[in-house]
Amino acid sequence: MKKIIFTTVFLWLMSAGQAMAQLVPAACLKDADLNVCNLSAVENTIITIAEFLLGIAGSIALLMFVYGGVLYILAGANQGVLTKAKNAIKYAVIGLIVILSAGLIMKAVVQALTSG
Repeated sequence: MKKIIFTTVFLWLMSAGQAMAQLVPAACLKDADLNVCNLSAVENTIITIAEFLLGIAGSIALLMFVYGGVLYILAGANQGVLTKAKNAIKYAVIGLIVILSAGLIMKAVVQALTSG
């Protein structure tokens, strides 16, 4: 089961890598002119990458919720599997809180930097 999940995540990240290659602003690739490729373009690229990484982390949290739910349903009277399922769901909730907090902090920092 772990090999299947690892392979799926690996293939998904490899396909996401192609999308990451498109994050560099087209103006920076076509012209090396500093007037076209300025700090704003770099800032937008960093924000896009951070949002992409938050999306990946949220997707992984969702997968862990599903994994914990399936384990919980299939656990029956087996206490070991039931504990494993509860821990998976608990850690998915903690991870989701961390992800949402990181997103809020990122937006607050960007807003503070761009408003001044």
